[in-house]
Amino acid sequence: MGELIMAKSMNRNKFETKNKFLFIRYLFLFIFLSLIFIAPSIAAPPTIVIASPSSGATFDTTNFVTTCSGTVTGGADGFVQLYLNGFFVQNVPLNQTLNPAQFSTQIVLVSGINKIEISDTNSDGIETTTVTVTSTRIRNDIRVNMVWDDSASDVDLHIFTPSTSSYSSEHIYFGNKKGTIGELDVDNVVGYGPENISFSAGTAVTGTYIGAVNLYNRAGSERNISVRVTIYLNEGTITQSVISLDTIVVTVPNQMRDVGADQPSNVNSNSTKFFSFAFSPFIEAKTNEKVISFPNPFFPLREGLVTFKSESGMNLTTVTILSIDGRIVRRLIGTGQTTITWDGRNTQGELLSSGIYLILAQFENGKTATSKMTLIH
Repeated sequence: MGELIMAKSMNRNKFETKNKFLFIRYLFLFIFLSLIFIAPSIAAPPTIVIASPSSGATFDTTNFVTTCSGTVTGGADGFVQLYLNGFFVQNVPLNQTLNPAQFSTQIVLVSGINKIEISDTNSDGIETTTVTVTSTRIRNDIRVNMVWDDSASDVDLHIFTPSTSSYSSEHIYFGNKKGTIGELDVDNVVGYGPENISFSAGTAVTGTYIGAVNLYNRAGSERNISVRVTIYLNEGTITQSVISLDTIVVTVPNQMRDVGADQPSNVNSNSTKFFSFAFSPFIEAKTNEKVISFPNPFFPLREGLVTFKSESGMNLTTVTILSIDGRIVRRLIGTGQTTITWDGRNTQGELLSSGIYLILAQFENGKTATSKMTLIH
């Protein structure tokens, strides 16, 4: 009898042990299957590829409008953000019926270096992809650029120039594209923009300019159309300023007509919005002082430092480095000597990208001098 009880007890222990092993085996199987079928995907920001233009490309004086296009994978919005030399240009819509989603828009290049950035976000982060191209076009005294948020609308840009003792006001628009001093050099009639009116260096007159945004035509139902106007004054100089007007809204198509140089008619407040800006030309100060950059071009990763030196032996008080679009990237303070050195980094300690930079030097006698230098990686 005792042997029978012992045998049953041993069988029960074997059964319980077997069940424990089965439980552990099924637990591991459940965890494995959960990792395969239930585990969330690895977090990652969007992937952006700029197909055009190619980084390093050069555009000549007659080819200053180019297509910026590419693809986005993993974006959360229906658009990407376009920046030119650090300035926001527009939201570019994505064609999400394609995989990956695609974007395409025209962009008006500026004289010199053009840093084109496309940015997008999702819940996992922000991604920005950059290409840099060069344009040999002449810089502009004034450039007015306009974009809008509708593909089925034709929005027109108008500029009325000021009068002077030797110049009569003109109306630059699609009906008078090339004036005496300004030109509508980009006229978009199919939606989104851009439209662009340029006044080349040395042509714009001093005074107040009147601009107008007019909804010429629209297909489909009535809706608010948001228009963004960006005004670049003394583009590419150390006094460049940028005015962004991004709250212009037009609703009703109504063709503003021209009955004179500065007398628009048939103006409807729901279809036409006016704006104004003042302009005075950049005049480089005449000075006998000169500032020399050595070496120029400057290879910061190889040479470490570039030296700015007064040619006349005058002590330098400050040297300001600006990007080609006029943004200050670094200001250096002198120590009572004729030279100041720079490591090629901005105020945040980041190494600057390859390109042409403007140098503004101030001397202890109060005079200033400007020059250019090239930084290359």
